[in-house]
Amino acid sequence: MGEPQSRREPQDRVDYQDRLRVLVARYGAECLWDLKEDPDLGQEAVARMVLRRIVSCGDRAGFVEAQQLLRWLSHNSSVPSAGS
Repeated sequence: MGEPQSRREPQDRVDYQDRLRVLVARYGAECLWDLKEDPDLGQEAVARMVLRRIVSCGDRAGFVEAQQLLRWLSHNSSVPSAGS
């Protein structure tokens, strides 16, 4: 109970986007409450910001899932992360 739905990295971009939407639906009220509008998850910089916020303020399951998505994004992105 409370464990992430999946302990694997996304299979492809569609799987990544689906899992990202699920995370935002699950943790949005808790971690993204101060955003004035819904985040544009199609923008990689916005998706990274959203995932980092879920890592920092979500529960353990959210932390694990968000970390997996961040890892997948860093390996499958054409845009370098801020830390690169």
